[in-house]
Amino acid sequence: MSGTPRFADLAVVGAGPAGVEAAVTAAGHGLDVVLLDELPAAGGQIYRAPPAPFPAGGGGPDEAAGNALRDRLAASPVEAWAGSRVWSVLDRSALAAPDAPPMEAEAGFLAGSAARFRLDTAGAGGLRAVHAAALVLSPGAVERVVPFPGWTLPGVIGLAAATVLLKSQRLLPGRRVVVAGAGPLVPAVAAAIVKAGGTVVAAVDLAGPADWLRALPRLGAMPRLLARGGGWLARIAGARVPILFRHSVRSAAGARELAEVTVAPVDAAGGWRGPPGGRDERRFAADALAAHLGRLAGVRGLAGFLLNGHAGENATMARSDQERVVALAAETVGDRAILVAGVNCESSLDAARLARAVEAAGADAIMVFPPNGWALHQDEEGVVEHHRRVLDATDAPIMLFQAAVGAGGLSYRAPVLERVARLERVVAIKEGSWEVAAYEENRRLIRAAAPHVAVMGSGDEHLFTSFVVGSEGSLVSLAAVIPEPIVALFEAVRAGQLGKARACHERIYPLARAVYRLAPGGRATARLKTCLAMLDRFPSDRMLPPALATPPDEHARLRDALDAALAGPATEKVGSE
Repeated sequence: MSGTPRFADLAVVGAGPAGVEAAVTAAGHGLDVVLLDELPAAGGQIYRAPPAPFPAGGGGPDEAAGNALRDRLAASPVEAWAGSRVWSVLDRSALAAPDAPPMEAEAGFLAGSAARFRLDTAGAGGLRAVHAAALVLSPGAVERVVPFPGWTLPGVIGLAAATVLLKSQRLLPGRRVVVAGAGPLVPAVAAAIVKAGGTVVAAVDLAGPADWLRALPRLGAMPRLLARGGGWLARIAGARVPILFRHSVRSAAGARELAEVTVAPVDAAGGWRGPPGGRDERRFAADALAAHLGRLAGVRGLAGFLLNGHAGENATMARSDQERVVALAAETVGDRAILVAGVNCESSLDAARLARAVEAAGADAIMVFPPNGWALHQDEEGVVEHHRRVLDATDAPIMLFQAAVGAGGLSYRAPVLERVARLERVVAIKEGSWEVAAYEENRRLIRAAAPHVAVMGSGDEHLFTSFVVGSEGSLVSLAAVIPEPIVALFEAVRAGQLGKARACHERIYPLARAVYRLAPGGRATARLKTCLAMLDRFPSDRMLPPALATPPDEHARLRDALDAALAGPATEKVGSE
């Protein structure tokens, strides 16, 4: 033990608001007080002081209140031991059982001392001891995270840990954050993240609206706190953060770090309302989607992304989630890539509303998909009206989608295709006829009727043939998995290097066939997700219900085809869906 023991009337452990108040008040009554805390400055968790190099004033009302607390402490006679961790507390009165020999000396108490407590501390000055007649413990609350699958992944932190990062280091806990817990700390942390420039994809509260309403009468006696809470809610509402009441985190997933969070509704007692994988579960990508988009945006020759296409599960994804995907892409890639947002709605009114929303979220262009209901019947005037509704609702360029020849009325007949191609602001068509003769016929039709409209061959299995026939680019979902070979194929064809192009095609085709050609063809999106999970791009290959994940018996075939596509050297405009 280094140093002489410090004798005091009172030792206070914890220099948060309660500890400082206790120490200053006691000192004001003439007591000799020592205040101990492991942090470098008083304030505790709520009034945590930023490091000295940081400029003052960035912490808002909490920083101002903390500064006032620290000034009051400095003006008092309290002796504050900052940066001192208390690792042992001994109570003299409890050291000996009745009729047992006294053990004060063995425990380090000095004979004749009136001190009841001995506190051993460790700090920058070494090991020191405080002997005090009285002791006040105000260490604050201890955060306990209820374990759930994936709770130990890097990136999963408690709400208190998030506030430490925000207040003491002014760091965001992540670019995209799910804030979950119970009570006022949820909106407080969510609002702080939004204020600091982060994105909160969801605020998940175990409590329900009725619980909050029951607390209002008590909060009425604390108007300043009530006003602060209102400010938190206003801030997260302004950022369009969804608040999920009576929900909790069911699991977290990721290959090496947090990538996805699954939340589910709970009952009033906190129990799950449904089984794992139920229809009421919601999944939120944390940084996985952002990281994937950022990685793709760095691929030379890849000019943009089709977001919310068929492979993006646009038929089953909630509108709010589709808007967030576009906003995330705009935030992640900025002006490094063109963002085309798909709109697939049965109602023309809904299509117009969604198109307007994704344009506001950052889409550079809108791709209008034919509603699934048209598979049974296609009305020419209805097709034109559907596209006009989207045109009237937006200012962005419009791209068309030509469906596969086997998709019934979803595939536009020649007169219909020619008519919609001539609509104002139509700039391109994703030609997905999935049949080479139909592709060439439609390309010749568009080149004659609307030569300014780019025809982009997008049949993943016959990209080689489509590029040779002619294509102004391509928008293919397979480029989200293996962008480099597809870019190399396109560039080789444009350069007239057919031998190199065939070599690229040989690498691409087995994977394209395994994903799209093998029955059932409707499983293609699930297979793409499985490939991304195999590459650790996504934490899992789960699908939005009612679609199911790829059966395990297909995994080996996909793995072999994926390995073949990634093997060997490979590496104008190609896009990723």
